[in-house]
Amino acid sequence: MKKYIIFCTASLLLLLGCQKLEEYNENPNELVFVSTGALLNYTMNQLAQGGENLRLTNLYCQYFSENQSTNASRYQISSFGVNFKLYYHSILNLQEIIRLCMEEPEKHQANGDAANQIAQARILKAWLFQNLTDTWGDIPYSEVIGDQLAPAYDTQEFIYHDLLRELEEAVAQIRPDVPGPVGLASNSDFLYLYNMENWQKFANSLTLRIAIRMADRDWPSAKAAIEKAFSGGVFSNNYENAVYYFNPSPDNSNPSSPFAGYFPWSGYSAYCISKPLMDAMKALDDPRIPRYAAPALNTGLYEGKRYGLPSSENYADDWKNYSTLSETAAAPAGQVLFLDYAEVCFTLAEAIERGAAIPGSAAEWYHKGIRASQEAWWVDAADIDAYLARPDVNYDTAPGTWKEKIGKQKWLALFLQGGQAWSEWRRLDFGILQPPPGLDFIPTRLIYPNTEQLVNKQSYEEAVSRLPGGDKLTSKVWWDVY
Repeated sequence: MKKYIIFCTASLLLLLGCQKLEEYNENPNELVFVSTGALLNYTMNQLAQGGENLRLTNLYCQYFSENQSTNASRYQISSFGVNFKLYYHSILNLQEIIRLCMEEPEKHQANGDAANQIAQARILKAWLFQNLTDTWGDIPYSEVIGDQLAPAYDTQEFIYHDLLRELEEAVAQIRPDVPGPVGLASNSDFLYLYNMENWQKFANSLTLRIAIRMADRDWPSAKAAIEKAFSGGVFSNNYENAVYYFNPSPDNSNPSSPFAGYFPWSGYSAYCISKPLMDAMKALDDPRIPRYAAPALNTGLYEGKRYGLPSSENYADDWKNYSTLSETAAAPAGQVLFLDYAEVCFTLAEAIERGAAIPGSAAEWYHKGIRASQEAWWVDAADIDAYLARPDVNYDTAPGTWKEKIGKQKWLALFLQGGQAWSEWRRLDFGILQPPPGLDFIPTRLIYPNTEQLVNKQSYEEAVSRLPGGDKLTSKVWWDVY
């Protein structure tokens, strides 16, 4: 695996950093200078694009239904390696930022304080590694950086605990009072424009996500991490969200939002809103419906398409009878969330139910989470109040256990964040999702890429031996206890 990572990373660095030299006796393709700011921007753009993993996870959590072949939503995917490579490629780019800022800080001070740049890279690496391990389970982690060509797979348990350490150290090294870069370099941080206090809140909020996900396995460690992260400062409003904004450019250097193709701009959309999502929202008269979805072209009604039909049936089912993604949600100049305030609120509600010492009640944080999501989608205050007053929404009267109440509303609020929604469904078991017709399962992980069996066979086999059930879609990752 490391061979193709090294190749891809070297290719990228050459692309970003090469300068044509005038001297005859010097190689015009030799790497001369790599901008840490360019690496940061490039990596964040790649992560926001999401690629294959973004498509699959938004299908697996049943936000979308396919309009032609249903191979993906019926779990008939031949290769699962696209984002495995992309994510590790991005991890090494972030590690290069760390190396450059540690070894030659004076050369990269135009892109900001070295300690702050290192912290940014560490936080994004933690975000990346959690996405990787939540998707596959045990993964290469501690031996990825270095000369090991066949890195061992670390257990998800080890990775989770180490990510908490990484984030705690990253928060501690941030220097929020140090001025950021000026001029063109000030555009290097597309998330926060070098507002390092918000980077600290992002890291602490990410700690909440990691800690709550491991709660069924190690609640004492999770509880301690949640309480410390909260006291250190987490998101307190939507203006602090970790969000990447797309602003398409003519040369495609900053391309359109990855969701732009989900709206029928040219008379066709590859996806419709799924029936499970639309039915759940319609049952609650959810005011986010017109924010999430567009009316069906044939009827003008909001309708979800059946999920995972066999392809022969799906081709015959006119997609124009169903809602697509709304024009707002699918705008080319749209956004992709890395983490938001609504998720923080729902996590704190759950943490309180589990016994964490957090101010407020589970009901208060649950209601804050719903309000934060609704406000982020520009729902009017009166409509939000009416929604929260519904007996089937209000925390005190909504049906189900606290896991079902929080899980359902968190799933609705995580719309378009497919990986997180899929993980929350696996962890909280709140229902709603149903297997495709003729199948009796929903994936609980992805199968390792085929390339791993070729280039890292021993490590791969050791990892598979630890998986209950083997390398299958139905095996469970470490934190998925129930």
